[in-house]
Amino acid sequence: MVEIKSVQPLVRHYDHWWHSRNHRMRAYYMLGCAYRDQGEAPAAIHYYHIATEKADTIHADSATYATLFRIYGQMALIYEQQNMPKEEIETLNKLSKYASLAHDTLTSIMGEERKVVVYSQMDDTANVLRLTESVSQQYLKLGFAQKAARTFPTAIYVCLINKDYARARQYMDFFEKESGLFDEAGNIESGREQYYYSKGLYFMSQGEIDSAEICYRKLIPCGYLYEAYKGLLSVYESRNINDSIAKYIELTEQALEQWMANQQGTAIIQSSAMYRYERNRNAAIVNARKAEQTGYLSLFILLSAIILYGYARKRLQEKETKIKQMYKEYTNAINEYEQLKEEFQTLKHNYDYSNNSSDTIRLLEKKQERIEYLEGQIKTYQSNLKTLSYAKREKLLKENEIVAYFIGKTTITPKWSAPKEDKWRCLTTTYAQYMPLVSARMGNFQLSRQERFTCILTHLEFASSDIAMLLETSVSRISNAKNDASVKLFGEGNGKQLRKRLISIECENDVKISTNA
Repeated sequence: MVEIKSVQPLVRHYDHWWHSRNHRMRAYYMLGCAYRDQGEAPAAIHYYHIATEKADTIHADSATYATLFRIYGQMALIYEQQNMPKEEIETLNKLSKYASLAHDTLTSIMGEERKVVVYSQMDDTANVLRLTESVSQQYLKLGFAQKAARTFPTAIYVCLINKDYARARQYMDFFEKESGLFDEAGNIESGREQYYYSKGLYFMSQGEIDSAEICYRKLIPCGYLYEAYKGLLSVYESRNINDSIAKYIELTEQALEQWMANQQGTAIIQSSAMYRYERNRNAAIVNARKAEQTGYLSLFILLSAIILYGYARKRLQEKETKIKQMYKEYTNAINEYEQLKEEFQTLKHNYDYSNNSSDTIRLLEKKQERIEYLEGQIKTYQSNLKTLSYAKREKLLKENEIVAYFIGKTTITPKWSAPKEDKWRCLTTTYAQYMPLVSARMGNFQLSRQERFTCILTHLEFASSDIAMLLETSVSRISNAKNDASVKLFGEGNGKQLRKRLISIECENDVKISTNA
């Protein structure tokens, strides 16, 4: 890692007319790299731009072009990290151009290949397919069959989304045969498992539901939970298994909600690290650079972060309101749908065909039309419903009035009394609403009353002494209850790890989503 202070004197030394333009270019390139190493993306981009402007492209040789394409390569990486696709495309175009002028054909092709993912993020599917074909052919001409095959995953996904299944199958066969990423059992190399989602989409399109399910389940241990649950939801929708549909709606939307939360945090971090420098800077910024002062820049970055945070938070709140409304509408639709189906079957069963009543027939047709409408609505809700992440559910649970009641009961007063049974039932019901996976786990094992409430209160971060007081027992008995519950639920009697393990059950749906193709 190059220190900024050690490079600045070098830049001042070379930044004079009597030194060659290429010396000045390399000095500013080094300064940009120093700022990059310190995480100062704005300054890095600025000095990279100055470096390219200093280059002598009129009397350039291969070494000059090689330095230029390296500079543009560094700039493209920053634009990629900051999610600035248009700037990244422009920079990659220059990378490929100067790599070609430097007679580095392979790097030039790799620059073109990097644009495939960027165009995918921009939903420019035509350029994704065009570039994939072009890049793969260029690799093949150079004899790089594996590189040619490895360009296809993004194009495969695009073809599947566009329902061009024949072309997708052609690309998949070439990718799986020539990429060198698959073992003899057909398993892809670690880190590239997201491809199973595309393969699952293809199997679904061909009606091979079992094969699709196998692909989607392979995603779960690899951390691609959103893709896995979304795929499994489509599997159970095709099988019309309502319990599993409801389960995977919740899992899918929890994963998506967690991804949204992660994106919000990333956006704030990016806004505090990125500032788009313009070529023609105003006098105040010029003076700031000459004096090596960054006060105005820091203020701008801070204000940008605050504005972006407020905007992201507002968008998230609006989305949560929409989520809750959609969930309510979905529940109502399910209830009406089930009721109508029952009424329809009863009416149909009791219909006297010999009587041929037109009124009954019209009623049956009306109910059938409503059922079909609700089926369409339900499918729409199943694809779009959002639920809260574990962190938010835990926060809401702790803010619930029944939990506040139990917290209040941990303070001894002259008229103190233990919670009544109805309060314990209310706590159990409320806990189950927010922590369904843990509640289901406890319901599957024969936990005693004391063990069950010890688990719930431990999960809510009550101290053992407070739990003992609420359950009117001793701290040693609570310690034993934690150990016994841990044995029943997890097969190991380590009561000190009970809360951590309970959280891990609910957090199994919190996910990091890769955006790699």
